[in-house]
Amino acid sequence: MNISRLLTKTALAGAMSLALSWASAAPVDVGVSTTGSAGDWSFDFTVANNILHPEHAQIFLFAVEFGGPGDMVGAPFTFLPVGAISAVPSDGNPPADYSFGWIDIGLDSDDGPHLDPGTSMGGFTLHTDSITAPGSISWIVAAYAGEDDLSDDDGHDGLGYVTYQGVITTGVSAVPEPSTYALMLLGIGAFALRRERRITGRG
Repeated sequence: MNISRLLTKTALAGAMSLALSWASAAPVDVGVSTTGSAGDWSFDFTVANNILHPEHAQIFLFAVEFGGPGDMVGAPFTFLPVGAISAVPSDGNPPADYSFGWIDIGLDSDDGPHLDPGTSMGGFTLHTDSITAPGSISWIVAAYAGEDDLSDDDGHDGLGYVTYQGVITTGVSAVPEPSTYALMLLGIGAFALRRERRITGRG
């Protein structure tokens, strides 16, 4: 057996497998780590930039539609929490409203790190004191796509940036917590007892 030929074939197979894996990756991956319980939920988002074209496409905007009250309690380096925004998709669809957004204020600076292709960032963090938490959250990402000015009057020149959108599940059931059910049953029981006493008193 020719060892060098075998090693060469193995290396080529590994390279092809890696290339196929990279090519099949979504341009942008968004993950979320959900912690807490009813009345005290935290959501820590991670954004991965897998964009192959256009080259050097830096992600400068990440936003989510949360569907309820919340506070932006975390942002990665160079990103600034800006609250509610209206984002214009690059595919020509109408603007969409998102309840929380983060923008890279140092995009034109060498100070980093930035969300360059092949990198990921966590720390986009939300907190809510709602009893229930959303089971899924819509998101949008915008990445700088070229040298064109991004600050046109309409905010979208069709070439300056590209957007990617998706929906992520939080792993939280929309069904209330057992403690919520217990409080509901306790309230129903108290109401029934009070009603029974009234009926007994009338008798």
